[in-house]
Amino acid sequence: MKYYYSNLLANQNKTAKAKIAWVADITEIELNQHKKLYIFLCLNIHINRIIAQTISQKTITTRAIVKYLIKAINQRFTILPKIKVIIHTYRGTQFSSKAYNNFVEQFKEIIEPNMSRENTPTDNSVAERFMRTFKEHKIDGRTLEQSSQEALLSGLKSYGNIVIY
Repeated sequence: MKYYYSNLLANQNKTAKAKIAWVADITEIELNQHKKLYIFLCLNIHINRIIAQTISQKTITTRAIVKYLIKAINQRFTILPKIKVIIHTYRGTQFSSKAYNNFVEQFKEIIEPNMSRENTPTDNSVAERFMRTFKEHKIDGRTLEQSSQEALLSGLKSYGNIVIY
């Protein structure tokens, strides 16, 4: 069974108050020898800051995503917020699963789930654009993909400040 949520962010007036909308996405980076890195990021759209993340050489599970979202919630909320935080995702398997729905139910006093319409990546344009910039950004003249490939070829499991689990 899949769980889908309405698209509350379609009405952008809902996010006029600061710090009430987070967007989440998963992307992959192609590496040499048919290897990939999978990256999960969740960012606060009002301060454009990553608040939850993980990176893996295997497909990122719902369990891992929920773990990092709970950590972000615990770091940011010591009392119940007056306005729920909207967490906007796309309709991927990790976000439409029973485990994610259980997370939503567990934190229903704090968060309000939100989902892109089917086959509409523009509904999650903030996350999509951030991921594109993230993948194209260069440090010391190399993109994350280039640095990752070099590290993988040399047998390292960490890429700059990023550690692979």
